[in-house]
Amino acid sequence: MHAAYVLHTRAYRETSLLVDLITAEFGRVSLVARGAKRGKAKTSRLLQPFIPLHVSWYGNGELVTLSDVEASGPAHSLPGKSAICGLYLNELLMRLLPKWDPCMVTFANYQQALLQINTKPQEVLRRFEKELLTNLGYALQLTVDVETGDDIKADKHYMYDPALGLRPVKANHVGALRGTSLIALHRDEYYPEMLADAKRLMRIVLSYYMGSKKLVTRELL
Repeated sequence: MHAAYVLHTRAYRETSLLVDLITAEFGRVSLVARGAKRGKAKTSRLLQPFIPLHVSWYGNGELVTLSDVEASGPAHSLPGKSAICGLYLNELLMRLLPKWDPCMVTFANYQQALLQINTKPQEVLRRFEKELLTNLGYALQLTVDVETGDDIKADKHYMYDPALGLRPVKANHVGALRGTSLIALHRDEYYPEMLADAKRLMRIVLSYYMGSKKLVTRELL
């Protein structure tokens, strides 16, 4: 059986569910849970977000069929806003994570995020976003001014172009990012004064890779 978490479920035909999982060995997996809407209380009870699972399936192709599911530990308790933050992570993975592509590091980062999201939600979200982009091959370029080749300066302001990198702008430029915040993000140093800049930067970059369709959970947050 394979370690997994549920990212999303939806109705499939009359009695089944279509379930998207994140797994360490196979990346995002889509499967059919037959009868989960009727007569399989254990299955429907377990196929919920934030429960660590062991899952097996059979079949070939993009869509496989669930054969067994067991809880591998207690569900993560995410009350209120923490639950929305967790669902935001799930929505990110649904939009960006390839199917059937191993993601050991992202899976471990996701588990860690669920453990920490109650106490440091904004820090956890920004770190997860940054590491997800890196693991997908879209690492942020946070150290060099692309116009001059100079190192980023703490006392200057910049705009981020996802296709090119950072370029200097005046402090009153709409969406300007402080050099101090960019340096901190590169160093994985999170503190209140830089989190607003980090959030704005991540919105720019994630929108670039995901397209114009808005994230439902971002609107809730």
